[in-house]
Amino acid sequence: RDLHSFPTRRSSDLNSDGRRCFLRARVDQREGQFVATLASVRGSGVTPAQAEANALVIVPESHSEVRDGDRLSAQMLNWDE
Repeated sequence: RDLHSFPTRRSSDLNSDGRRCFLRARVDQREGQFVATLASVRGSGVTPAQAEANALVIVPESHSEVRDGDRLSAQMLNWDE
């Protein structure tokens, strides 16, 4: 499968420890562009948010955190486009 690049929206503070991370996300079209909203990794909403994920966002080793608007690659899990 091809990798796609999307701006991200985070749903909680996420920090990387210097290793490549694969974070579940929901990619949707908003205002004419695709945006990846990262699934929460903590709290009571974890299971539903992760179940609705349709992509794995790849956070490279060079990123110590993910900020709103960061453009990252994603591997789509269920993609109809």
